[in-house]
Amino acid sequence: SFPARVFAGLLCCALCMDYAKIYENKRLRRRGMDLRISDILAMQTELQKKYEGIWEPISPQRGVKQLLWSICEMGEVADIIKKKGDDAIMNDPKVRASLTEAFADVLMYLGDLLMCYGVNADEISRAFAEKHEYNMRREYKGVTHYEQKNDD
Repeated sequence: SFPARVFAGLLCCALCMDYAKIYENKRLRRRGMDLRISDILAMQTELQKKYEGIWEPISPQRGVKQLLWSICEMGEVADIIKKKGDDAIMNDPKVRASLTEAFADVLMYLGDLLMCYGVNADEISRAFAEKHEYNMRREYKGVTHYEQKNDD
C-alpha cells in the first residue's frame, strides 16, 4: 500500500542518516518535537536529494502531482476519521498513530508542493500570520463564512 511505501522510504532515510542525526532525533522525540516549516522543508529537500535521478525533480511542472498526492493523503485522513470515529482517535493509540502518520504524509506532500513553486518558510509563515490576523479581525455571526457568503 502507498502508506507502507512512504513509511519504508522514511525508514530507509533514517537508516542512511549519520549517528549524530539519529541521536538528535531520539533526543528530540524524548523531550517532544515541534518542527518548524523550515525543518520540514529541509527534511523534504534531504529526501529529494536521496532520490535524485529516481524521482522526478522538484519543479513547477511536478506541482500538480504533489498537490494530487496531498489530496490523496487527506483522503486517508478523512477515511480514518470516518471509519474509526472520534472516540478511537482520541483513545486508541494505534488509531491515533495511523491518523498522525496520515497527517505527516499530508505535510510531506505540502512541503514538496511549496518547494515545487519555490515558496520558502519565510514566505509561507508571513502569509499564514497575515491570514491569521485578517481572520482575527473578521466578525462571524454564528455561521461559517461559507454560509455567510451563500445567504446573500
